[in-house]
Order: sequence, then C-alpha cells, then structure tokens
Amino acid sequence: MRADALLADNFFDSDIAWVSLENPKFDVIFAPYETYLDGLLGVKTSYGAAILIRNDEESRKLDVFQKYVPEIQDSLPLAPEDRPSKRGHLSPMEVMDTPYRAGDLRHGYQAVADNLPNDPAHPRTERLEENFL
Repeated sequence: MRADALLADNFFDSDIAWVSLENPKFDVIFAPYETYLDGLLGVKTSYGAAILIRNDEESRKLDVFQKYVPEIQDSLPLAPEDRPSKRGHLSPMEVMDTPYRAGDLRHGYQAVADNLPNDPAHPRTERLEENFL
C-alpha cells in the first residue's frame, strides 16, 4: 500500500492501514509528513524516511502508564476538548530504536511521534493522531 501511495501521492489509505497494526516489530516511514523545512509558511511538507525497530523490553515498561492515560489527562490544565487523547480510545506507547533516518526526519528535533499520520486534508487522520498521542 505504501508503494502505491508513493506513486499516487495519496497516503490516506496506507496511513489508515498502518494505524490498524498492533505491536509491529518493524516500522518503515517514507512519506512527506512534516513541515519543519518550510521556513516561510510552515505548511509545505518534505519527504522523510526512517526505519524503526520495536524495543520490546523497553516498550513493556510503558504498560503501567497505559492504563492511567485517562487519569493523567484529566489532571492536565486543559479543557477536555483540547486534550491530546480521547477517553475510551487507545493511546499506544512503544519504544522504537531508529537505526536509520533521512530527509525531513533528520531535521532539528527528532520527533517522538514521527510515524503518525497528520494530513489536514483528511480530518480522520487528524483524529487518529489525536487518539494516538
């Protein structure tokens, strides 16, 4: 699906398929997601690539926090509609080792959630990102 998305310049379907994965051992990011290199308006995306390998031992350490996500967010000084995740939705957390990064995924801050879809042209991906952060 990602190969088709690259050829068609339409990543929505492959992003939705990616979000449906559970505990993947490997993750490959190759798409124009982030806007870090657009110093003028901050809206033009640039391609980035990364290979990520799930660190199972470290990821298991996050399980204790997983069950407390709603309580942690209820403690934030934010209105409920502004909180990053919605109660009742999964908030996956995993530790990934990244042996390779290229393009926009090497620029500046190395984003922790750089493999989440965030296409404003598709509000569904915006909601997916909110539910997974």
